[in-house]
Amino acid sequence: MQRPLRLAILECDHSLDPDGSLYGGYGGLIRSWLQTHEAFRSSNVECTIWDVEIAQTYPAPGAFDAVVITGSRESARICWFQDDSEAYDKATSVNDPFDWVRKLEQFMQGIVGDGKTKSVGLCFGHQLIAKALGAPTLNMMHADNVLSVPQGTVNIGSTEYCSIQGLYAPNKILTVQAHPEFDRMTMQNVIKVMADHGELDEQARTDAVARNVGGTDADLVLNAIAEFLLGFINSMTSIIQEFDNDGKNEVLLEKSPGLKNQ
Repeated sequence: MQRPLRLAILECDHSLDPDGSLYGGYGGLIRSWLQTHEAFRSSNVECTIWDVEIAQTYPAPGAFDAVVITGSRESARICWFQDDSEAYDKATSVNDPFDWVRKLEQFMQGIVGDGKTKSVGLCFGHQLIAKALGAPTLNMMHADNVLSVPQGTVNIGSTEYCSIQGLYAPNKILTVQAHPEFDRMTMQNVIKVMADHGELDEQARTDAVARNVGGTDADLVLNAIAEFLLGFINSMTSIIQEFDNDGKNEVLLEKSPGLKNQ
């Protein structure tokens, strides 16, 4: 019998579901979202959730085959103050609420460096993995943006407001800046949480509610992530095709000939 895929979900936020009554926590939301994919449901997967924000618990090295880093209201930039560790040390104590981000980055540096473990990152997770690979990030109104493509990865998409929408390295890394795990109902809850915390003024809240309609490409992203984790996607061409319906991202393949046929 084939050994199960051991998947560790690293839970980086509790504001969305503080008592776990809605989704079983953010990690539970991710697990349920993945299980909506038929291939994921029918495969032998052992999924565990680790609270790396509050409890700061981690799976033991070698005890998992893949990790998924959730989103977070915090900033991946807290890992470095302009890459100045002295400035960070002065700004952070062992009890600092952001110390968990630095610990997570150090953990992920080991993961991305071992070449054996697959890593998936969503929004904050995308930024954190990029930081672990050495790429700088820039704080924007809505979140951080990754500023450069780390060596050994390729950018899988771009928009006017975010030039690096995701990263891919065959059999190693797949990240997206967006939140494909949020359906319309979840997004309503997110908007409420952000407004309640003063992160959205009334105009921004109204605009967000008005835009929270219609369909998204979440199923395309879910399909790519599920197939990446389960080993069905092994080439740069297939991952680009997964995300690209109009051929615009073909230029990304031409810019990354070393990855095109991997």
